[in-house]
Amino acid sequence: HFRGRKNRCYKLAVKSVRRAFVRSTKARREKKRFLRASQVELNRKVLADLAIYEPKTFKSLAALAQRRRQEGFLAALGDGKEPEGIFSRIVHQHY
Repeated sequence: HFRGRKNRCYKLAVKSVRRAFVRSTKARREKKRFLRASQVELNRKVLADLAIYEPKTFKSLAALAQRRRQEGFLAALGDGKEPEGIFSRIVHQHY
C-alpha cells in the first residue's frame, strides 16, 4: 500500500520498508530513554487503565508531568506542596 513509484518498483518498496523499520527502532529507543529520564514509574497499560477508570486522577497526573517537564523537577515541586487537583494518599500519623 505504497504511493508513487514505491508501489510499482520492488526495490524502492523494500528500501522504504527497511527505512521504516530503522526509524521505528530508533523511536522505541528514544521513547524508552525519555521515560527513564522523566522517571516515569507507570507503564502504558496502567496509564491507559487510569485514563479509562479514573479520568480525574489521570488528568492530574498528566498536568503534573507536563508541569514537571516544563519547569524541571525542583521547580515543579516548589515548596513541597502538590499542584491543585492532585490526589495523594499521604497518611499522617498522630502520636
